[in-house]
Amino acid sequence: MATTSDTGRLAERVASIDPAEFHGAVQAAAVAALRDGAPVELLDGVEFWRMSDLNARVTDTRGRRIAMLGEELADARRAYDQARRNANSTTNEKLRADYLADSEREADRITALEADLAAAEAQPDSAATPDAFDSDCDFLAHALAGLTVHGEHAPAEYVDALSRVIEFDAFTPIHTTDPPQVEVTFHLLLPADGRVARFGPITCRVQNRAYRNTLRDNGETQRARALMHQRLRQEGHADLDAAPHRAVDSLRDLLVTQLGWTRHAARTLATSGVGALYDIAAHLLWGDPLPAGLDPAYVELVTTTYQDPGFRWNPHRHALDCTLRQTAVDAVVAAGGHLGFTELETALTNTTVDDVRITVYSRDQTIGNGPTWHPCLERRGDWIQQHPKSGRSLAAATCPHCNGFASRVVRTPETPADLLCPTCRRMPTTNSPTYPDTYLTL
Repeated sequence: MATTSDTGRLAERVASIDPAEFHGAVQAAAVAALRDGAPVELLDGVEFWRMSDLNARVTDTRGRRIAMLGEELADARRAYDQARRNANSTTNEKLRADYLADSEREADRITALEADLAAAEAQPDSAATPDAFDSDCDFLAHALAGLTVHGEHAPAEYVDALSRVIEFDAFTPIHTTDPPQVEVTFHLLLPADGRVARFGPITCRVQNRAYRNTLRDNGETQRARALMHQRLRQEGHADLDAAPHRAVDSLRDLLVTQLGWTRHAARTLATSGVGALYDIAAHLLWGDPLPAGLDPAYVELVTTTYQDPGFRWNPHRHALDCTLRQTAVDAVVAAGGHLGFTELETALTNTTVDDVRITVYSRDQTIGNGPTWHPCLERRGDWIQQHPKSGRSLAAATCPHCNGFASRVVRTPETPADLLCPTCRRMPTTNSPTYPDTYLTL
């Protein structure tokens, strides 16, 4: 998962996006813009030259001259200041005269450089685009193809080359969609008879995964949260109607001080989108009755999980995003629960789930210090030979409780198998409790 900023350069985080989804969206938007047309401007003072089919370089001669003049001006000012300090510190009249002469020469150089710099900065950034210009775009085709070939672990030289032909302008969070998205705005830099044409703006959208799950509340969650807010007010906490975000901090602090939970575990529960977790918290804190129908085994599992002193989880979200894993599982289930590796690749052609992800999703995976991700698909056939796709297939996990498919990928602290059966709402383990309906919507 990658973070972005509103300018593409600053460190301030405004979104979290999946690199593969991002690369695929940029590639598709660029191809569509080249096919259908987009605004073009010819950059003034910018030169282009082709180095190979796989690479291209552009240089902003106007910007380069401004930078060069700025460096020379800074150097002249330092030399002037040094000459004046030397003149003031010596008692030798001859040396003093030489230093003063040096300072006068640097003063003249400063005046000339300031004039040159002002003239360079006054030059326009762009000029009118000619009605037609020749453009060799082989390198751009390779660059766009490489977006999905290299993935998020691209060679440094490819990243450097790509940054010179694709110019990202803005990453804008869109909160009016469900799930929330990020709108990406960028330009392509194209050769234009030895100069550079700026093609765009081009836009595309990708899912903002920083907001998935925790903001998607259903009616049951809203009921439980409202009840929790009421109980917190009864306990003398701040006006949560005026500052509802304080409820998270208040509940977290109570779970830590009264139940002895770690701050990490308390924060994870307090920011969840599962109403039953708030009901359990109220039961543990104040003895409130639990809703009818809540499986006691589920309550015990939640309590044991969150009161564990060694609790480990993602520090920002209760339910982690499983969209790509779910896409792979859905494809297998749609084929009857079993599909060859190559056939699964074909079924996922129009998604960002490639052969590497299929391989990863069918084995244990440890990311950072968090708990291990368990396979969401079962491997069948020969997975030992060097040829990865020959004789290999994948199957959906079978639910031991109802013989259906455990086909819902759910990643929370209290669902350690990472899978639930959508029919009976249990994990594909013999001792699984029954989970509330809300888990099927995470």
